[in-house]
Amino acid sequence: MIRKIIISHAIVMMMAVSSCGGGNNAENEKPKHKRVLVVYFSATGKTKKVAQDIARIARGDLHEIIPAKPYTSADLDWTNEKSRSYVEMHGSDELPETTDSIVDISSYDVIFIGYPIWWDQAPRAINTFIDKQELGRRYVIPFATSNGSQIGESVDSLRSEYPGIYWDSGKLLNSASDAGLMKWISGFGIKYTK
Repeated sequence: MIRKIIISHAIVMMMAVSSCGGGNNAENEKPKHKRVLVVYFSATGKTKKVAQDIARIARGDLHEIIPAKPYTSADLDWTNEKSRSYVEMHGSDELPETTDSIVDISSYDVIFIGYPIWWDQAPRAINTFIDKQELGRRYVIPFATSNGSQIGESVDSLRSEYPGIYWDSGKLLNSASDAGLMKWISGFGIKYTK
């Protein structure tokens, strides 16, 4: 009799263990890592450094927006109304050409887009990139670098120009530490490296 009780308890225990360890339990499943793409335009290298840090921490892929004609320091002279950047940002309807290829964004869950702020706006090379892509109803997280501007006005303009994209409010990242980037990135449900 005792033997039958012990055997029946053993069978019940084995069934309980096998039902918990089958991998169908949500607690046993590992969360899927979100695929991250970090797109950036950088005229001086400052935004590039931030983009590289985001990609490293978020384990994302990098894509650089490359102007067909590189910007010189004279092109970037914001005090000269005849400089290339001034003309592009003040009334020119032509977008700068880029040599970067179109990115297949279909496999990415999260897209960051970074740029320096020029006259409170994203440089027009960002428009060139967006116009080449099929961003559709995607969620895009802008980030920027600037010596004096905030990011809000540039994001508002992008929202207005591309209302089909879900734009995050973005973040100005002039001198972000790894700890600061980790905190910001984790807020989007992205597992980051330590």
